[in-house]
Amino acid sequence: MMIVLVRRFLLSLFMITFLFAVADGIKHRYICYDCFQPHGWPWTYYHDGGFAGGNGYEWPGLVGDLAAILTMSVAVAWIWNKRKPLV
Repeated sequence: MMIVLVRRFLLSLFMITFLFAVADGIKHRYICYDCFQPHGWPWTYYHDGGFAGGNGYEWPGLVGDLAAILTMSVAVAWIWNKRKPLV
């Protein structure tokens, strides 16, 4: 029974992470090697700095994205377990 709960959570985690990656890909379709381009959806977690530099991770955005992914995954798994019980 616990294995099914963990499997549902991991599947929802994979689905939400995939949706976030697709949303980020839709938001940033082009590749520019000398642009100051942000990455991440809904919060920016990385900035390309171009040839001049200035690139780096945005830690608050990275933590926010991870927290949003985990929260949404737990919510999807909880709804899934309520709608389709194990027993």
